[in-house]
Amino acid sequence: MKVKIKTLTPIWTGDVDKKCSKIKETGIIGSLRWWYEAIVRGFGGCACDSVSEVVKKCELNVEKYKMGARPEELICPVCYVFGTTGWSKRFRLEID
Repeated sequence: MKVKIKTLTPIWTGDVDKKCSKIKETGIIGSLRWWYEAIVRGFGGCACDSVSEVVKKCELNVEKYKMGARPEELICPVCYVFGTTGWSKRFRLEID
């Protein structure tokens, strides 16, 4: 599936000086992940905290996966879409 998006307002994915010379894919993906985490939690779901040192982060247990466990049983819904250790994100973002 291919989705084309046109921005109507400036997107801030700037550098340390708050300048946006070009749109950075990592900034867009990070923002999308943050909003998806908020939606999942808002509907009562569980989403790990991918940057916290206190909360356990998702990590796909490859041995259980090879034994037939489904990935959605081993990692949170956000990590299933956006990836985690042992599991790549389920989409590709390209910016022209």
